[in-house]
Amino acid sequence: MKPTEFPLRGLSEGTLYNLWIEQGRILVSSHDENQWRLGDWIVYGEEHFNHDDDWDDIDSHLLISQPTGLGECHSTRPKRFIVQVAEEVGLAVHTLENRATATRAFPPEKRNPRLSWTHHREAAPYERAQEYLDAAAPEGEPRRSVEWLRRYIARCEGKAAKVVTNLTFDVPEEMRTALEILAKGEGHGLRSLAKEICLPVLKEFIAARELNLVAAKSKKKAAA
Repeated sequence: MKPTEFPLRGLSEGTLYNLWIEQGRILVSSHDENQWRLGDWIVYGEEHFNHDDDWDDIDSHLLISQPTGLGECHSTRPKRFIVQVAEEVGLAVHTLENRATATRAFPPEKRNPRLSWTHHREAAPYERAQEYLDAAAPEGEPRRSVEWLRRYIARCEGKAAKVVTNLTFDVPEEMRTALEILAKGEGHGLRSLAKEICLPVLKEFIAARELNLVAAKSKKKAAA
């Protein structure tokens, strides 16, 4: 069922939201290989159920109070829409954000059937997104690779080429098999999928460890 096929009359927004969330869970659990379906789904939800901006206009004393454990209370805002949805359907926030970025940049009428979803994702964040996408599929010629598109965009945007270091590590055979199945279902190469999964996790890990190091140094300095 598409979002636009929901029986809208007489249903509250809460009920419609729950129907929409259930549709997302089905998309995720079915490992639907059409990335656009997930992107269309999250963008529909953002347009119809996202009230993040509304909370910014509410005074803090009107928000829900939560105990701090120190005999005090503090006002707390609801989780960001994208965070709440990611938790409810069992996906990483960056995965939903990637799908939404590509979908907003390329609504159905602007998508190029000759190119993969990954091509669209690479071009999506830029103002010249459509120009970059078109360059990867010149008329009468073979389509360009995703790596070609990345280099082309970097050249056009005046970005210096990034120095990339390869890290290699072993994974259990069953994990590799599961990744291969996911990669095939999502239209990725295995290396591309592993990169998409690992880089955001590594960034968060590094940031958390750096904070721990700073805190440890400060504590050591204070004790000296």
